[in-house]
Formats: sequence, C-alpha cells, structure tokens
Amino acid sequence: MRNAVTPTRCLKAFAVLAAVAALFATGCGSGTSTLKFRCDRDVNGGILLTVDAVRASEAEVERIRALGEKWFYDSLRESLRDRTKTATFSQGDARCDKEVQIPVRKEDKFLVLIADYRFQSPDPGRYLVVMPKDRWKKKTISIQIHDREFNVVEP
Repeated sequence: MRNAVTPTRCLKAFAVLAAVAALFATGCGSGTSTLKFRCDRDVNGGILLTVDAVRASEAEVERIRALGEKWFYDSLRESLRDRTKTATFSQGDARCDKEVQIPVRKEDKFLVLIADYRFQSPDPGRYLVVMPKDRWKKKTISIQIHDREFNVVEP
C-alpha cells in the first residue's frame, strides 16, 4: 500500500504540475514592461497624438526607421499589430498621464517608440526612439510627452 494513489498524493502531484506549467507558460525571458506617459499642458498643437510601442526585430527596426512618420500609414504597421501597443493623447484629456503594459517575449529584441506629431521634426530622435531589450525588459520606462517631441526618462 506504500505506493497507493491517495487524494493527498494526487493533490501534491497536481500542485507540482501546476507550478511547472506556470513556469513554462511564462517562458524564459518573458514578463511585462510598463510605459508611463506624462504630458505637458500643450501637446501636438492641440490635435490627437498617437504613440506606438512596437516590439521589433533588427530588420523591422530598420524598416520603421526608414519609414519615419510614414510608419502610421504603411502596411508594415498593420502587419505588426499583434506586437504594437498604441497610446493616444489629446488636449481634451482630463488626465494625460497613462500607463501601457508591454508583454516581453523571448524573441523580442527591440522596443520602438514612435509618435505621429502634427509638426514632425527633421530630427527623428524627437519622435522615434529604439531601445534594445536590456533597456526595457521587465522595467518601468517613463516617457515625457511634449508639444512637438517626446523623450524617454531613464529609470
């Protein structure tokens, strides 16, 4: 009777299997990152501002950089929709501060932040930021939204 199946043994085995399943479900290198947006009083000349956060490969980063502000109207944006989180900001928002959760997957290499400003700066660094995984993986990133540009505040 020493090896008999008992309710207690079944519960213990189930608990161990559930713990192992949870570890596999999260996967190595997975988790969540948080983007915390804060806005100035005036944003984007008073019209809606769209900011995308895209989990991308190196090749996709290069394509996004080449597109610049045209990213928002290109088919590449739609093809990466499952890896894109979008936040919008407008003058009429009662509260411009927002948080966006970004899932982190093992295969993610970069996070691209790109904003569709009405008056786009000739300097892409004012509306497009590329961060390697070690800068954003499982971290909280603060982003300050200004009238014609945004910047990432290092934690």
